[in-house]
Amino acid sequence: MNTYNEDTKYIIPAGTILDYSRGTRYWEDSFYFKSSDIEQETTEEIVIPKGITIIAEGCFAGCVKLQKVRMPDSIRLIDEGAFANCRNLSINWSTTLEEIGPCAFENTSLDNYDLPESLKSISFKALNKNLDLIKVPSSLIKCSTTAFGTYSKTTEVLLRNPSYKLIDNCLINLTNNTLLFINPRSQSVTLPKEVRYWHDIKFNGVKLTVPLDLIDEHFWNGLKYRCSPIYSRPLTVYSEYSEKAQRLYDDNCSKSDLFSKKIKYERIDNYDKYKIT
Repeated sequence: MNTYNEDTKYIIPAGTILDYSRGTRYWEDSFYFKSSDIEQETTEEIVIPKGITIIAEGCFAGCVKLQKVRMPDSIRLIDEGAFANCRNLSINWSTTLEEIGPCAFENTSLDNYDLPESLKSISFKALNKNLDLIKVPSSLIKCSTTAFGTYSKTTEVLLRNPSYKLIDNCLINLTNNTLLFINPRSQSVTLPKEVRYWHDIKFNGVKLTVPLDLIDEHFWNGLKYRCSPIYSRPLTVYSEYSEKAQRLYDDNCSKSDLFSKKIKYERIDNYDKYKIT
């Protein structure tokens, strides 16, 4: 039984498109939903129809009386500030949710902190209330150092799940061998042997030493992606010299004009040095 007054419930019309990559996109049988379409001061319940994949930036921010959100199993992204400052919110997590954007639930208390197993990425300050109740799934491949407010709090929340481990200032998801982040105060880090992947890590000028057995195709693919303008640079990577590492460098980077201009290679004693500029 619906305990809410029908005058305070807003049902988003079917066909609504919330498009992230281009902003507003109009289809023949749809329109763009924005928070100004609802009464922020009175709306208590929102029903999102199945088929919508993105809850757009700031979509329901400031709906101070919003108490309940019915989310379909089609949502993949809850974007920046989507439910910021909604105070207290009853929410059912979409089983297809992959990403929670920056400040998505800032200053908002929830009745359900069991994040879905489909979740892959959590951005900075995504949730900052009732941190002792948050249960993080073992599926993350990206996580901001301040996903839950601060580095220390974020680390504390993640380590409650045994799939995550802090090794030599590196927070690693052991389920998928992914480096989520390093201690932002670290100046020098040697990647643990458990690490095979990382996604958009901000190393912030740290001296990164990579063990020889990690110098493989995955490693070079990671370096090449970091040459993209959207990734933080510069980054200096050290590894012990080996013919295998040299061969992989030649095959993956030095023969490519795009990457050879951005990855500077030099030998220092018995170490290879790769500097991404």
